[in-house]
Amino acid sequence: GESFRVSAQATAFACACLFFALSRKTSPTPLTNETRKGHWSCNEMKDLTFMLRAIELAKKAEGQTAPNPMVGCVIVKDREIIGEGWHKGVGQPHAEAEALAACREDPKGAIAFVTLEPCNHTGKNPPCSEALIKAEIAEVFYAIADPNPIASGGGKRLREAGITTHEGLGRKQAEALNSDYLNRYKKQEQNQ
Repeated sequence: GESFRVSAQATAFACACLFFALSRKTSPTPLTNETRKGHWSCNEMKDLTFMLRAIELAKKAEGQTAPNPMVGCVIVKDREIIGEGWHKGVGQPHAEAEALAACREDPKGAIAFVTLEPCNHTGKNPPCSEALIKAEIAEVFYAIADPNPIASGGGKRLREAGITTHEGLGRKQAEALNSDYLNRYKKQEQNQ
């Protein structure tokens, strides 16, 4: 499969740009979640790079997943991608299962970057939340919560299992990627 590595030079350049931008800031306001407003650490920029890669993978299934969403997943260990996957179509394995199966080393303790909250139900595939728990993933970033009431709840299940979760990284890109899927559930909600 394809291999994707974050360039050390590109990362160093981005961090230097960030340092310069932050050093020009006149206010000593701490960069908390409420006040950061676009200021990112080097690790956060790397995290965004991994999420954007997951979004890029999800796009490979454009036109093949409806009525399901397009989902991509990247598994990262020691800041290196060790596995990638995407949901290729209805009835096919989900992105998380694909990425875990593609890992070139044990994913125990790794971080998963997923474009949509991991599912928490058994349909044509087993729950992705349980696959991540079984693999002993330490942390999960997902761009958007799943609006499907049948599939949602994966973030909660992961937290119950002791896995740190983060929602919202790459939100705008993931919402644009799956606008039809998200709008369908918004309309259903409005009609109730």
